[in-house]
Amino acid sequence: MKAKTILAALLIAASSWSMAAETADTIVVDNVEKVTVVTRDKAPKIILNDSVAKDKKSWCGIQVKRSKNKRLDAGDVKSVPYIQIGLNTMLDADMGSFNLWPSFDVALGVRTNWYPYGAKNAWSIGVGIDWRNYRMSANDGFWMKDADGIMGLSAFPINAADKKVALHVTSVQVPLLYTHYFDSEQKCYVTLGGLVNFNFWAHANRQFELGEETYDINTKSIGQRPVTIDAFMQVHAPYLPAIYCKYSPMDFFKKSGAPKMHQFTIGIAF
Repeated sequence: MKAKTILAALLIAASSWSMAAETADTIVVDNVEKVTVVTRDKAPKIILNDSVAKDKKSWCGIQVKRSKNKRLDAGDVKSVPYIQIGLNTMLDADMGSFNLWPSFDVALGVRTNWYPYGAKNAWSIGVGIDWRNYRMSANDGFWMKDADGIMGLSAFPINAADKKVALHVTSVQVPLLYTHYFDSEQKCYVTLGGLVNFNFWAHANRQFELGEETYDINTKSIGQRPVTIDAFMQVHAPYLPAIYCKYSPMDFFKKSGAPKMHQFTIGIAF
């Protein structure tokens, strides 16, 4: 009888100790490589590899490994696609009035980012294609070449209607950029650098109606500079689209006799 009493007391004590232990934080070991930490508060379950941690702090000097974002170490290289959609105009034009809309800029390509000092600093080089359309006021006339091949403006016929004038340029684009990230998640950053444009195709377009006839005329070999460099800046903040702008300090036309004008673009990037 005495032995049964002692055994019952031991069982009651063990049950009380187990209930008390369950009120504290519990560490459940699934296997030798993964540890799950379950807390009493509303904090999410934390699953870590090869370490035990709480509130993103390491224990025993072991660095916590975050599973949702891959850490970028010094020397890492990765390639990312880019898309830019913006509005164009010409600045400092000697002649002609250009409109920001419906002028447009569309670029797409791939950049390779090098992180020599870790995740917050990246040097980039890439390659892409850029399409630019510059719409101008038809009241100023249309683009044409004179006998010497110099581009200039000429007046439409007096009775012309529904007049449209534009310049179109297609380029192979090579970005040379530096990006500084203000956070380890790379959601807030500023990018500075240059875009090298190899302007391999360009033409001037004019459209108008005269009587019952509709005209759509392209003028090729307009004498654009074959290579131009744009100053480039892009900024991004969390929950907002990335904003970019670019400006070319180089004249659009390569010959001194052509009007002087400089390209400017502002838009969003992905």
